[in-house]
Amino acid sequence: MKIEKYLLPKELFFSMSKDMTVFIILLSNFLNEISMLYKCLRIKPKALNTNTPEATAEFCFLLLFIKLMASKLYEGWRMITELNKNLSIELNGILSEKTKKMKKEINSYFKGDSNLKKIRNYFGFHYEHKKGIVEKGLEQLAAIEGSALNGLSFFLSECHENRLFAFSDFIILEALKKEIVCRDGENFFETFCRDTSRMCDLLHEFAMNCLLEIAAAKNIHLEPVEEINISNPPSYNDINFPFFIRREEEE
Repeated sequence: MKIEKYLLPKELFFSMSKDMTVFIILLSNFLNEISMLYKCLRIKPKALNTNTPEATAEFCFLLLFIKLMASKLYEGWRMITELNKNLSIELNGILSEKTKKMKKEINSYFKGDSNLKKIRNYFGFHYEHKKGIVEKGLEQLAAIEGSALNGLSFFLSECHENRLFAFSDFIILEALKKEIVCRDGENFFETFCRDTSRMCDLLHEFAMNCLLEIAAAKNIHLEPVEEINISNPPSYNDINFPFFIRREEEE
């Protein structure tokens, strides 16, 4: 795998307004976070037997990453919107029409009652207990029978980090299924992946364009200074997230 290294000249940060500098730094930091979370979401479950504690833990991991990703994407949009209040005139004179169109598309998605906003508000960065969302999960639970009820489990261990209260995630997922608007033929996970991929792609391209176009406005043209070869990086199929982990003293 080849990657390219770029160096930002120090002069760029001191040639911009304070608001513009803060915008570029926070936007780039946000992109780092969603890139890392996106990788976590693409790791495929490895426990094939769905009745094992490992498979239950993988489900809980996946739901956690879904909630964190939805929340980060929404918060990133809010950050961009807030900072743009002071930067709109300056940015309008710098950004290309293509980049402005991307920003408009991102705004159009998040301004409405989007799926990602719902996940963030209900169970991502908040713990909703006033709007009856958890109760909707319980209503769904009443109709579930048979082996599907294996999700109503919890596991205890002497180590608190190995304790897993899977039943709560199971009920929360049922609640989210009632709130998320899915396309015909899609389930909750498919709809989330579609919305997430679209917003991640748009936000990354928008941010990259912002950085390049703002630098160009300062007569700074960014070029790679080094091409680096990452030897034998792991594939998503090679990686898993073990939940039940030994402490050092247990080795």
